[in-house]
Amino acid sequence: MKQELVRFLVGSKKETFSIHRDLLDANEFDWAWAGDCGYMQTDNTGQYPELDFVSPCVFRGFIQWLYCGQLPTEDMIKSFAYPEVWDNGQEDESLACSMAHELYILGCGFGMLSLQRKTMAYLTNTYESAQQVPSLAWVEFIDRFDKEELWLVYVDLYAKFYAKNDAGRDFWILHRDFLNLPEKFREEVLKRVGEGN
Repeated sequence: MKQELVRFLVGSKKETFSIHRDLLDANEFDWAWAGDCGYMQTDNTGQYPELDFVSPCVFRGFIQWLYCGQLPTEDMIKSFAYPEVWDNGQEDESLACSMAHELYILGCGFGMLSLQRKTMAYLTNTYESAQQVPSLAWVEFIDRFDKEELWLVYVDLYAKFYAKNDAGRDFWILHRDFLNLPEKFREEVLKRVGEGN
């Protein structure tokens, strides 16, 4: 019996990726979301999702997780044409963390709780192990998408590790960085610090 493939057109250049529909269904891909948001397109070959807001690199990471159950490794990501902003010298995070952030948001959009849990566990474990915090850019990224579950994890990380992470830096530089965080996020961190975590 032939399995149905779903064709995705991804990124501004509409790269084509094919995925087995039963695998998407098994991981609870939200077909209604794709239709409601106008991402389902139709032509003479049928209906397919057109995702111009997703980079092909991130979609390759999604396929890696979907078929293998694992997030892409640092070396694997380096073999992709990953977004330049992941490697512009302003981020302390690894490429794998950048991929995990993007896949978390994609998992939210696709309604795939298992992908959200996998990426959140990876990010939490990575930052906890290093006793570091996500950068300002990633806090703003998660804040912009209004993803409360991961946002709260990041509040906890800042309350625990912010000073430790930057102990060797000048206090006033550290303070300026903290003031650049979204106001609600900053307030919640200070509240947690005041409660003694």
